[in-house]
Amino acid sequence: MTLKHNKKRNVGLIREFFSLYVSDCIINNKQKQLSEAKKIWSKYFNVKSELQKEMKIFSIVSKYAFEDKRLSESLSKDLITSVKSSLKKIEDKKLDLEKTNFIREVNDKLGLSFFDKKVANYNQIAGVHLLFNHWKRKNINEGIINPAYLELEDKLYGLLVSEKKNNNNEDLLKKNLDSEVDFLVIDIMRKKLNEKFDHFTTEQKNLLKSFVFSNSEEVKKQLESIRVNSLKLISEELQSTKSSKQQKDKLKDIQGLLNNEYSSLDIINENTVTFYMSVAQLYNELSDKDTK
Repeated sequence: MTLKHNKKRNVGLIREFFSLYVSDCIINNKQKQLSEAKKIWSKYFNVKSELQKEMKIFSIVSKYAFEDKRLSESLSKDLITSVKSSLKKIEDKKLDLEKTNFIREVNDKLGLSFFDKKVANYNQIAGVHLLFNHWKRKNINEGIINPAYLELEDKLYGLLVSEKKNNNNEDLLKKNLDSEVDFLVIDIMRKKLNEKFDHFTTEQKNLLKSFVFSNSEEVKKQLESIRVNSLKLISEELQSTKSSKQQKDKLKDIQGLLNNEYSSLDIINENTVTFYMSVAQLYNELSDKDTK
């Protein structure tokens, strides 16, 4: 029996499609579309929604399956057991209705092309979604399970136990598995920008992610770090004899903006983030220059 997959109802792919959409909006200064997208996200992914519950469960699976965090065999089994238990507590009818309304609103306000982006790990994310749907069934007759599900579970287990780069991740997961509440609130968002955005620096990507999906305090901390570190490098560069007058004039303009118009971070909007992404790029260039 062939397993049917619907990409528009796959919470993992929804996250990836949304990430790519808002990234494009910020890069291309599509303020109206960005504002609309953020409203839709906040409407459907919140503390009261079943979509948010499923997203949080998917996030921790993707953290250990698709990123550089790997688990021992026993912890991998514990994780899968916890995921199965948590999924059974989701209200399927409510989740299905939320997804239907979400898809309809995205199509109406963001366009049909929203779901047509190229996503890394597409097949693996599709496999996890199929497993989620299977595990959410309240009564599974083990004697008639489709072998395809067993194959998908074996593949997921293989991803979880593959070579680790950081053993500290095991300690983190042990703590998280002690409490189902803790387990469900881990790592709300992981977003991979596709090849179009590979030229971004790590700091720019982190800032972009935080602005779209995190709370304002986290964004504020990142912006303040960029501001302080950049001002320090700019000051050093202005005293250097290597830069031309034209280059120094440009640096003075940016220094003035950091000390005046963009010094207050009490109100953070798209313009603020766009400016600081440019500053982060400048900081990266100045840092590279100092190491040469």
